Amino acid sequence: MKTTLYVLLIGYCTLLGLPAMASTPAEALKAALVPNASIVFFSDLERASKSPLTGQFEQFREQVNVIQQGGMPDQLAKWNELATFAEGMGKDLGVKPEDTLRTLVSINLAQWTFGQKMNFQQMDMVFASEFKQPIEKKKLRTALEENSVLGGVESIIDEMEIQGVPVVSVFNPDAPADAMFTQLFVAMPCDGRVLFFGGEAAVKSALGRLASGKPAEYPAGLAEMQQGTKDSDSFFLFAPTEPMRTKIAEFAQQQQATNPAMGGIMAGFAKMKGTVFTVKSGDKIDFVFSVLMATVEDATLIKSMLMDTMVMPSLKMMMMQKIGKMTPMLESMKTEQKGNAASFLASVTQEDITIFAEVFKPAPENGAAAPVGIPAQ
Repeated sequence: MKTTLYVLLIGYCTLLGLPAMASTPAEALKAALVPNASIVFFSDLERASKSPLTGQFEQFREQVNVIQQGGMPDQLAKWNELATFAEGMGKDLGVKPEDTLRTLVSINLAQWTFGQKMNFQQMDMVFASEFKQPIEKKKLRTALEENSVLGGVESIIDEMEIQGVPVVSVFNPDAPADAMFTQLFVAMPCDGRVLFFGGEAAVKSALGRLASGKPAEYPAGLAEMQQGTKDSDSFFLFAPTEPMRTKIAEFAQQQQATNPAMGGIMAGFAKMKGTVFTVKSGDKIDFVFSVLMATVEDATLIKSMLMDTMVMPSLKMMMMQKIGKMTPMLESMKTEQKGNAASFLASVTQEDITIFAEVFKPAPENGAAAPVGIPAQ
């Protein structure tokens, strides 16, 4: 009898478009994965916070961001703008870094290729965050009004429910053409413990997946790469779309006549499955960047002719010129190959963070700074 009533309840809720039961934050983050994702970024901040180095490394990262000035390509600037928006929203919501438990960003790049300007509004993208405490709708509305997400112009705020989940939308048809969003939907599943940010279609689709209990699957390439991220605090996965592969193949063909070696490398990249970057925190912070190639031979070529010959020597030289001495991180740098995966590995220790913090210390306001590292030649 109880089973029959339960089935009837599920059917009744489905007809009304209501969730049959409260979703968990873990289920919400799974639902935030967009179908056919090209990029997935995940960070378990709660897990990373258990490392004594995480907070210090984050402070160093913020310090470097402060002293960086311009010179960023348009495409990378858009990603930086997205990160700035997220940080701004956190401050406006009164959320401290330790209050955010997990974050997942997934993007389908089917509508974008190299050389185009990024328009997040047209992308199937969901930015999801899980918090220790629920976010109040009033605070969210105020944060959206104060954030420069629409280019700093006056916005129209609206509230609604979708799939039984509260949603706040912000819209301005007169926003500048280069604004990150002209319209933004923010859903509050799990009673505000999780927030979904994205365009209208992307957020509605994510809420539909959450209500149905049917999250999207990782595409084949990303699924294979994700297998190596199980022990990581954070990971970034990227799989090129077919238009991107075509562009890379065209460039490889052009290089064959003037630079056959580079042409061969790029031809391998045109067929690659994707790239994965992982971070694991403990008594040191381990970084691994891997390229998953189509064949073992391609991976061997990438490791020997690109990573071993160009990337690692150049990176070490650049760091040595800046720091002026060998550090544990520089000593830890190495490459390796496992099957069709070529990887670059490095580890950051407490000693490294102390050295980096001193080297990248912002100059005094009068512009005078003590010389650090090897003098410029």
